[in-house]
Amino acid sequence: MSSPRLSIIDLIWQRAVNAPEHPALIFLGNKGRVERFSYAELTSRTARRISRISQLPPCSRVGLNAPHGPEFLIEALAILAAGHCLVPINGELDASEQQELAVRAGIHALRQTSDDSLTLFPGAAIDGQSDNVFRALSPAYLRFTSGSTGQRKGVLLGHPTIIERTAAANLRLQIGAADRVLCLLPMVDHFVVSILLYLRYGATVLLVENDMDAPALAGSERATVLYGSPAQYRSFRTPLPSLRLAVSTAQGLTVPLAEAFLAVTGQPLTQALGIIEAGLLTLNETLARTEPLLAGKPMPSYKISVAENDGNGGEIHVQGPGLLDAYVSPWQPRESLLTKDGFPTGDHGWLDDEGYLHLVGREKNRLHFGEATFFCEEIESRINQHGAVTESLVSRDGEQLVAKVVAPNADWAVLASWIRNAVSSISAPVEVQFVEFLPRTATGKLAR
Repeated sequence: MSSPRLSIIDLIWQRAVNAPEHPALIFLGNKGRVERFSYAELTSRTARRISRISQLPPCSRVGLNAPHGPEFLIEALAILAAGHCLVPINGELDASEQQELAVRAGIHALRQTSDDSLTLFPGAAIDGQSDNVFRALSPAYLRFTSGSTGQRKGVLLGHPTIIERTAAANLRLQIGAADRVLCLLPMVDHFVVSILLYLRYGATVLLVENDMDAPALAGSERATVLYGSPAQYRSFRTPLPSLRLAVSTAQGLTVPLAEAFLAVTGQPLTQALGIIEAGLLTLNETLARTEPLLAGKPMPSYKISVAENDGNGGEIHVQGPGLLDAYVSPWQPRESLLTKDGFPTGDHGWLDDEGYLHLVGREKNRLHFGEATFFCEEIESRINQHGAVTESLVSRDGEQLVAKVVAPNADWAVLASWIRNAVSSISAPVEVQFVEFLPRTATGKLAR
């Protein structure tokens, strides 16, 4: 009889055994409420939550609808510790979207902390083989993509995959027990190469209920690492002497934001490319100060290649550890998704002679006007270089481009003229619309 596979929970629990009083989580809630948990307290609270789901069949898929903070973390760890597969359900989605994801995931139970309920579901098999293939993967995490450019895809990760992925990422991140990591990204969407990685390596996780409180917590708790999206860094306006790394992901950086953050904190924003199907692929720590828009060099364990470069960059493929085990609904195992170059990410870019990755845009955001081919992100990048522009979103409307621009303090007539001149090389007319905010998905990405 084979021995049980090692789980990510085993590695986190070992940290609790080795350093029970080391701080595991510090949470700053609204109205200044602070909650602190040592590794011993975190594991103890998790253990008390397991009983409610311990009667479910092994490897059950358990949906979790809980707010960002201690409740989400403790419930998620309990689901994993009970030997089940965590299916985060974003509470900001409307009821019909939540129901759709629950059905597509074939969940066996839904845990909701708002009313302390556990609701049982039929749990229809998702692999076409009575869930035998699913269970053989030692399933741990099933999350749906943001759907910012199309239908949401269900990405399944098993415990071995999570262990491989977090180890690969930490070769560059170098998270350890001395680190205090302020994670600004919502746990419902970012949990593996973030929260689970930090706890695996014994760090202290810092969380805030309100993003505007992030700079205060980073200062008072001497944060050494920040992990967030560009928009979440705009509120940082004071030095952070303890900071060694600030990772920016989920959206592309702009030069004005990168320069402003460096000027006030003393540390650069380090752009990274990460996708749920493959983990953290690149990090730009070496050129973050001088060329902040680069995606950086591939992580040591990964090989990145660009397929069929057509002059606008080619599709980025990746080979390495921790690739997804399968897509679900419909079921597609990893092997069926790989090409000769590895996993096709859907992102386009190019590698320079020194091995740095330059991102161009998503395949689904590529536009054609006559003989011109370009990506929405390319145009947005040009627009965003203007100091008065906070962010922009470009789309096609018939035979013209529409640029929605957030620029609260600009002379709109002057800026509109500047934008049209900046994108004059594109063979399509551009309509400029000034808006107060841009549409986003529940995960915070621009909704295209």
